[in-house]
Amino acid sequence: MRLLSFDTSSRGLSVAILENGQILAEANFEGQAGDRPKADRQEAVSLLLPTIDELTVKLGFRKTDYSAIVVGVGPGGFTGVRVAVVTARTLGQALELPVVGINSLEVAAFNIFEGRPAAGTICGVIKEASKTNLFFAAFQKGPSLTALELSSGQVAAQNSSDIGTVLAPAYLPDEEFFASQASWPPSAPITWYAEPQLLERLDRLGPLQPSEHLASSNDTPAEAAPTFQMLTPVNNVAVVQAKIAFIRLSLRQSAFNRGEAASGPLLLQYPYRLVQPLYLRGASVTLKKGDVIERVETY
Repeated sequence: MRLLSFDTSSRGLSVAILENGQILAEANFEGQAGDRPKADRQEAVSLLLPTIDELTVKLGFRKTDYSAIVVGVGPGGFTGVRVAVVTARTLGQALELPVVGINSLEVAAFNIFEGRPAAGTICGVIKEASKTNLFFAAFQKGPSLTALELSSGQVAAQNSSDIGTVLAPAYLPDEEFFASQASWPPSAPITWYAEPQLLERLDRLGPLQPSEHLASSNDTPAEAAPTFQMLTPVNNVAVVQAKIAFIRLSLRQSAFNRGEAASGPLLLQYPYRLVQPLYLRGASVTLKKGDVIERVETY
């Protein structure tokens, strides 16, 4: 299974081509790349199609050689999310390929879970949406899957796990995030991971309920784990997206091969038209009155 994956929801661009879970080629313009300056959001968007073409040609492929398209649907920058999703839908329609949308919060969660054996663990991911608002969601690690469960002979998939959504992606002011604890599922504790620049800001607003972040039942208050763990940045979002999509597509394909009634060809299960941007917030408009600059979100 050969996947083309890309994301422009952040200020950078990431593109990757994977086959049966193995990376064949990747590009990431999030930071410095040789003599190339750090890409801004507009440049990242403009580089998307040329980068896809470059990697495809470099590997000696044609776009018709791909099995599916994987795209980052946000949340993130309005323009970047919109361009990536429109590009993926266009490629999916033109090439008659399945299109899988993956959100950036589950990418971060999968990165946390990868390589850790404990199925059933729940982690929450918090990202900065603005100086006063947050994107957040929580996910649960599923059981490890054997290569046979995914598709015959795909050794790279061994010990991989899909992830399920416990709290759907949301966008709230900082204070309302803490107030929303009452609506969280009570079945299992959530370990929250926040971007580094958010740690001080979140701790200043107050701790979560102690039972949800103690390291173990033997912890004393002085030895309790921090309220929020630091979220490690993902090196290449497109690579992790493709890993998630590979698991999900393989499981669906296996179900179809077994003749399960609820399944169908991947093209019907992942049609391009169903992939939608995950904006969560409205587009922002910058208003300037004299020396005062105000950023207003539209809904």
